[in-house]
Amino acid sequence: MAITRVWVEDNCITCGTSESLCPELFKVDHDIGKATILGGVDFAPIEDKIREAAECCPVEAIQYEEG
Repeated sequence: MAITRVWVEDNCITCGTSESLCPELFKVDHDIGKATILGGVDFAPIEDKIREAAECCPVEAIQYEEG
């Protein structure tokens, strides 16, 4: 199934894993203390990277929805 939505939970610890695995979508914002989602990104070509970022997140803050 295709990824239709991606978000970062508030328990993000800004470790940088998401940004290093998928810089096309994630950007760590140290001012707010968590990773953020870049706007206007087509998930289709980077779905594997999104799943890997979610799986590798040490606090399970990276979440996605499939539809």
